[in-house]
Amino acid sequence: MKIVVPSLLTIFILFTACTPIEKKEKFPPTISAEEIARGIEGCERLIERLCECAKYDTEYAEQCQQHSPKVEVLKTYVLILEQAREGETEVKATNQMEIWRKTKRLMRGCFDDRAKIDPQRCTE
Repeated sequence: MKIVVPSLLTIFILFTACTPIEKKEKFPPTISAEEIARGIEGCERLIERLCECAKYDTEYAEQCQQHSPKVEVLKTYVLILEQAREGETEVKATNQMEIWRKTKRLMRGCFDDRAKIDPQRCTE
């Protein structure tokens, strides 16, 4: 009876052949300066309108307080993405994609929320 003992080289080759190949990380697309400016302006207008309506409706007063930090959060997300793109900070591509998604969602949310404000509840 013959016993076959695999060599270390054979084991190494089999092991490395079975390890997954790393995928290249995908970075998020660039958000244009115009889109960023529109997004920031949209959030500022939302907050302004909510705070105006808060004079007449307490529900809007709560929303005014809740939405107030959105502009600063949006600016922070944009700054992180710009610094990462320029190589000034080390943010993984997967984290950049998540920040990019949150930025787009936040900007879209400001416009959507502003459209939901009932103008009749914002007057005496």
